Amino acid sequence: MSSTLDLEALFRDAAGDVYAYARTLLRDDGAAEDVTAQAFERAHRRRQRYD
Repeated sequence: MSSTLDLEALFRDAAGDVYAYARTLLRDDGAAEDVTAQAFERAHRRRQRYD
């Protein structure tokens, strides 16, 4: 399986939890969405480190 597909699966499985955690800490929907997107963007950019 490719790194992109693995990252897609990770996003499907974990994005809701990441968002909920960020929302709890930040108490702001927009900021939580931004943090969640940034976390997965960073994981995508650095995916070679995890292969």
